[in-house]
Amino acid sequence: GAGKLADELMVKKNLKIEKINGLRKTGAKELDCVEKAVNKINKSLVSELNSETKVSSGFLIENTALEHMPELGFVAKIKSITPEKIISVINKGFVPVIGSIVSCKGRNYNINADNLAVETAKCLGVKKLVLISDVQGVLDANGKLIGMINHNQINELIASKTVSGGMAVKLSEISGVLDEIPSLHVQIVSPASLMQELFSYKGSGTFIYKKLK
Repeated sequence: GAGKLADELMVKKNLKIEKINGLRKTGAKELDCVEKAVNKINKSLVSELNSETKVSSGFLIENTALEHMPELGFVAKIKSITPEKIISVINKGFVPVIGSIVSCKGRNYNINADNLAVETAKCLGVKKLVLISDVQGVLDANGKLIGMINHNQINELIASKTVSGGMAVKLSEISGVLDEIPSLHVQIVSPASLMQELFSYKGSGTFIYKKLK
């Protein structure tokens, strides 16, 4: 995702930042800012990874199944991803870095990064999905971290507005994928806590599940 950088570029161009239920309203001028932000962050991530491993590849997904959201402009929701290109990159020994702009029938669309991550996880059949957030995880009404959430609790958290905006979108995406893959385990962490989540038994952030086994 590239939300913060897109905001900065839009402010510089005096464009209004408008979000509806956590999703950015994206006209042609706003899409240009989003594309520039996504491309810049994609290249930066690839460069950082290659400074250590020399095996990273950045790209955008094309011609996937999309649901256009016309009320938001050039915004769409991914319904499914054909995994061949991603698997090909992995089989060649590269780490795929996928930008959240999707091209379909000659037109680019702004895609929510959590939607992209969830659909990528689905098409690859992963067992665990880690989502990065600008906060440490899901927070309760008092601003305290919720360490574990069962799939059945998600709707209430959204309906009660305990979570809203981008986090509500994130949890909605997680709820959908857990309906399809009940065995999937999902973790929401901050960038600072990612290493603890990946390389410690205790982990970090918020753990979300439907089935523990």
